[in-house]
Amino acid sequence: MEEQAILDAVRALALAHPEVAFTVEIEGRTRARWERADRFARAVAVLGGDAADYREGRAMHEGVSVWGVFALPTHTHRDASKVFWLVNGRPIRDRMLLSALRRAYQDVMLSERFPIAVVCIEMDPAAVDVNVHPAKREVRFARPAAVRQAVVQAALEAIGQGGAHAASALADDAVRLLAPRSSPSASAPVAPRSMAPEPLAVEEPQAAWAFARPHPFGRPLGQVQKRYIVTETTDGLLLIDPHAVHERILYERGKALLAQSGSFPAQRLLAPHHWRPDAEAHAWLKAHAKDLARFGILLAEDEDGWRILGVPALLAGQEAPERIVEGWVQAAIAVGDVPSSEQGPRIWRKWFADRACKAATTFGRAMTMEEIEALLAQMAETPNIAQCNHGRPTYVRLGLKELERLFARG
Repeated sequence: MEEQAILDAVRALALAHPEVAFTVEIEGRTRARWERADRFARAVAVLGGDAADYREGRAMHEGVSVWGVFALPTHTHRDASKVFWLVNGRPIRDRMLLSALRRAYQDVMLSERFPIAVVCIEMDPAAVDVNVHPAKREVRFARPAAVRQAVVQAALEAIGQGGAHAASALADDAVRLLAPRSSPSASAPVAPRSMAPEPLAVEEPQAAWAFARPHPFGRPLGQVQKRYIVTETTDGLLLIDPHAVHERILYERGKALLAQSGSFPAQRLLAPHHWRPDAEAHAWLKAHAKDLARFGILLAEDEDGWRILGVPALLAGQEAPERIVEGWVQAAIAVGDVPSSEQGPRIWRKWFADRACKAATTFGRAMTMEEIEALLAQMAETPNIAQCNHGRPTYVRLGLKELERLFARG
C-alpha cells in the first residue's frame, strides 16, 4: 500500500510537470521512469499503450479551461484507476467529474467499461475550495455544472477526432487469439505425396467484384461465412462486422435528424396498427403519449388499447410497430423520466440505440459486392464508426506487422 501511494504521488507530479524527468526507485528496483517530454507524450507515457490510441481535447466554458488526453472508445479499462484529474496542477478525485466523462463516452463505449484519460482543468483559484478533504484530494467548485460541461466538451472533441479509428490493442488481441498454441516442430512428419492436397483452382475476379474507387476502409475481398467482411488496405487487412457498422450508421443518422430539427420525422402507417400494452406501459402512455410525436411515434387511444398511426421514418418496415413503441416506453421507465423533459434526448439515445441494433443488417445474410462497397462508402462518412452504439468495435485492423507475427515471421 505504501509503495502504491508513493507511485501515485510521483505519477501525479509527473503529469503536472512534464518538463521534469522522474525516476522512482524502491529498494534498489526502478519502478517507474518518465523522461522529459511535452504534456501529450507525458500523458501517454503515464497511461500506457500506443500514442495512436489517444487524442487531445480542449474546451473553454464560462471561465473554465480544460485540456486533456483521451483514449479511443475501444481502448478502455476495467475501472476508473486510469482516469487522472488535475485542477490548477493539483491531483484530485471527483465522482461527479467521472460521471460527466463517462457521459461523454456513453454511446461509444461499453457500459461496464471506463475511459482512460488525463484531464487538466485550469480556473480561477478563488472558484475552487481545496480545503474540503484532509489529504486535499477532493475539492468543491463554485460552479460545478460549468466544470462538468467543459470536461464533456473537451472529451467530445477528442472522441470526434478518433471516432473512425479502432484501438491498436485490438490487433494484438486478434494475434493472441489466432496464433497457434505452439510452434510447429521442425521434425514433424511430412504427409505422403499421395495424401497431399490438390492445387487450388483460382478463378479470375468477376466484373462485379471490381472496386470502382478507393475507400479509407480498403478494397473488399469478400465475406466470411456470410458474416464478416474482409478488405485489403495499403498495409494489411481489415475484418469488418457489417451488423455493428450498420447499427452505428443508423444511430448517427437518427442523431443528425434530431439535432437538425429537434424532432424525428414520422411515417404514417397505411392502416392503424392495434396494440394492447401491459398495465404499466398503458398507464405511462396515458400520461405521455402526446409527447412521443416529437420522436416520430403517433398514437391514439381506443377502447381496449392503442392505435399506432405512425412510426419513425428511419425505422419504418424494419420492426413491428408495437415493438418500436414498446421499446420507447421501456426506455423511459428505465431512465425514470418523461420525453417532454430535458432528459428526453437521454431516453431517445437509449431507445434508438436498441432500435438501430434491431434494424441493422442481420448476421448471416450474404451481401453482394455492390452492398459491401456501399457500406464501406457510408463508413467513411459516418462519425464514431469505429464502434457500434454499445461500444463494441466495428472492425479490427491487421497490419503487415501483425500478420507476420501471426505466421511467426516477425
